[in-house]
Amino acid sequence: MFKTKMFGLLIGIILVLSLVGSALAAGTVTITKETIPILSTKDRVVLTLVWTADSSHVLSDATINATTYQILGYYLISSETLSGATAPTDASVIAIKTASGSTLFTMTLSNSTTVGVLTNYQYVNPINGNLTFSLSGNSVNSATGTCKLTFAAN
Repeated sequence: MFKTKMFGLLIGIILVLSLVGSALAAGTVTITKETIPILSTKDRVVLTLVWTADSSHVLSDATINATTYQILGYYLISSETLSGATAPTDASVIAIKTASGSTLFTMTLSNSTTVGVLTNYQYVNPINGNLTFSLSGNSVNSATGTCKLTFAAN
């Protein structure tokens, strides 16, 4: 009898913890990498971040692992941002921050129904650690978008 109650309690705790984890999940960011060969120099790396805010319009920050995506020592040379089918709040801001917390760049989004591409060229210090992707100012539930970051060796 005691073992049965303990087993039931254990199962109950596991279920509660799994539900709490689901409730705390705040949107998704999926990152894919494309490598583009450039003549005899190092390749360019394009990271595509596809994001979806959750049903309460929240999107947690996402880490871009510089080692995993092989961008250590590379420079961010361009960024493109597209609002998705469910556009975020007008004037929402996407930011990419360095490992030290400095803002590498920010991009203000539009909630227009027309998909727009904004491109910024950034020649700054080389990437020396993980980056963080964040979205702020959004109040649209399940808003979507894409951010493409292009990195070059020099």
